Amino acid sequence: MANVKPDRRSRLTGVDPSVQARFERASAAGPLLNPVEREQPKKEKVVRITVSMPESDQRLVNELRALMVRENGVQMNASEVVRVALRALRQRSDSEIRKAAAAIE
Repeated sequence: MANVKPDRRSRLTGVDPSVQARFERASAAGPLLNPVEREQPKKEKVVRITVSMPESDQRLVNELRALMVRENGVQMNASEVVRVALRALRQRSDSEIRKAAAAIE
C-alpha cells in the first residue's frame, strides 16, 4: 500500500484486501479533481434586446424554425435563428451586405 496516501491508508485498517487494492489503483491513477477545480469554459453573458421587424420578417423567422424541425429535427427559438443569420451575414462581403440592406423595406 505504498501508493495509498497516508490519510487514506489510516482508514483502511481491517478492510478487505480487494478494497485495499481498489484504493491503491485509485491513488495510482492520480488526484481527483473537485468539480469546482475543473476548468470550465467561460460563458458569454447573454443580453436581452428588443428588435422591431415587419410581420413578414417574423413569418420568415417562423418558416426557418419550421424548416429546421422538418428537415433536420432541430428545434430552434427565434433568438437562435437570428444568431445563425448574423453569423452567416458576417461571412458575406461588405458589398453583399450593402445590397441586402438596400433591399430591406
